[in-house]
Order: sequence, then C-alpha cells, then structure tokens
Amino acid sequence: MTFDRNDARDLVGTCFVDSGKTLKLKLTCYSIPGYVAFTKTYTFKASMSFAYNTGCHSPFYSGATWKTTIG
Repeated sequence: MTFDRNDARDLVGTCFVDSGKTLKLKLTCYSIPGYVAFTKTYTFKASMSFAYNTGCHSPFYSGATWKTTIG
C-alpha cells in the first residue's frame, strides 16, 4: 500500500483477504504533527486492488498514518 498526499488518488494498494475474514484499514489524517484532523475506516471483505481519494491532501494536512486489523 502507498500513500501520496499530493495525488488525488492518494491511497493505493492491493489487499489479500482470506475467505471468511475481514480486513479493516484505519487511516488517521493530521492537520499538524500530533493533531488528528480526521480518521477514515475502509473495510475489505475480499481480495482487491484499490485507489481511494481520502481527502488528506497537502498542503492542508501534514500527513497520515494507518493501521490494519484482521477479523
């Protein structure tokens, strides 16, 4: 997965999800380092490629982090 806050489709990648499982990706966007502007959660129930516009773009936001969980 890649994140490029200078591109309209800033979150791009491929996920592989086992049958019967769910992958959740939580993206946290920061206004300035250490201050959360917003979070978004993406849920994948099947393997797929994706390209999302998260809205977390430069110069309005300073960056983002993400965490994945499998359930």
